[in-house]
Amino acid sequence: MGTTLNPLNILRLHNSNMFLYEIGLKKSMKQAEIASTPIFIFFGLIVLCSIAAIAYHFLFTINDSSSVITMTQFQQQLKNDMVQTSEYGSTLSKDYLIPQEYAEICFTDSEASSFLVEKQNPLVEDSVRDGTDLNIYLVGKEMYTFTIEGIRLNKQIKCIKSDNGKVKLTLTGLGYATLIQ
Repeated sequence: MGTTLNPLNILRLHNSNMFLYEIGLKKSMKQAEIASTPIFIFFGLIVLCSIAAIAYHFLFTINDSSSVITMTQFQQQLKNDMVQTSEYGSTLSKDYLIPQEYAEICFTDSEASSFLVEKQNPLVEDSVRDGTDLNIYLVGKEMYTFTIEGIRLNKQIKCIKSDNGKVKLTLTGLGYATLIQ
């Protein structure tokens, strides 16, 4: 049978609460709640920081992937355009996208006259002096190099500044190679 709320039961309930306060149980329960609040805040901050670190890592992974994709597309597009313009007299003028972290692109031609060299990027100049087979240099905080056969220049080194990740190149077919201007 359930308890009824008569004045005697209410008085007993009140007295039992007073007794708990007197022995400090209710008071210590309140202190425990207050003491546990910083722990919950601390663990909450740990969870939020972990989520932020994962998001940061994910965003930079995506950025790195897009840079690799842009680089691969640039290489493939330049190769295809050089094949397309390899016929003598054929000309193509086009904007190419390169990853934004590169400030300029330099081309080298070991068969061009060296006396036409004007001051260019010193790292590229050193590479040419060392006789490397690489002929395309993307220059920024880091340097990315690769080779495409059949590139010819009017001088040994030609560097073109990037404008917001774009470089304008003019390709002219020579029959046996492609002149980049």
